[in-house]
Amino acid sequence: MKATVKFKRGEFENAFMRTELPIARAATAAVKEAGLDLKKSARGSIASAGFSKKWQNALRVDAYPKRDISINAAAHIYHKISYAHVFEDGAKISGSPTLWLPMPNVPKKHAGESLTPKRFPGVLQYVKSKRGKPLLVAQIRVSKSMAKRAQMGKISMAAIKRGTIGSGVIRSVPIFFGIDTVRIRKRFDIRGATNNAAGRLGQLYYKNLKADE
Repeated sequence: MKATVKFKRGEFENAFMRTELPIARAATAAVKEAGLDLKKSARGSIASAGFSKKWQNALRVDAYPKRDISINAAAHIYHKISYAHVFEDGAKISGSPTLWLPMPNVPKKHAGESLTPKRFPGVLQYVKSKRGKPLLVAQIRVSKSMAKRAQMGKISMAAIKRGTIGSGVIRSVPIFFGIDTVRIRKRFDIRGATNNAAGRLGQLYYKNLKADE
């Protein structure tokens, strides 16, 4: 006994697509929904650590495919600031040989970039404090009232650029202090937010599959 089963051209492909389409739609929708939840949660973690909107918005989640649907839908999470991982995992940063940090009373930025000895718009002199810690100081002309204080207040970038020009009293003002290493603790938890979102994919897939019935 012989039996022959014949399909019209394209009939098998169409039957397969009717089965595959709901799965692809549910998978794509689940990934996109998980990605939105992930972005909100991860940005919230960054915000709760005290980071600016710039840092929060630099966290991106891209879902693929962007316009079509696929059983193999996926999401890519990344941070546009290259050293963001330092605050995710914590880190130990060492100088070579010295790591120079701005004093609390001087500007942290110059011309839109972090103030460093190389970017400092003036002459710096290396000295050691009474405690033996290295300092980089600059000659700056300050007001007489400021010069009399035990601790000078905020030093503006304008005063730094003027240097010894103008009226007032010339003082050696510490601009940077040197340390060998600095430890940065973990500040936010993007990895935890990612794991939580991944854990919900099955639930989201089932929800979207049922909605497509």
